[in-house]
Amino acid sequence: MCGSGTIAIEAALIALARAPGLLLNNYGFMFIKGFPEDLWQGLRRKARNSAEKNCRQKLSPQT
Repeated sequence: MCGSGTIAIEAALIALARAPGLLLNNYGFMFIKGFPEDLWQGLRRKARNSAEKNCRQKLSPQT
């Protein structure tokens, strides 16, 4: 079993529409020859921007 807060943290990230693994920086596939680093960084940037936008919308006070 994972740590006691893992399920709650994963649930919160899903509720905020965060991309899975966005908080991680190192994956095995990154070391494959020909790995498209620029493409990967662009996708991560897009996911981070989307997550920040969704987070602001869901956590902002309703008027």
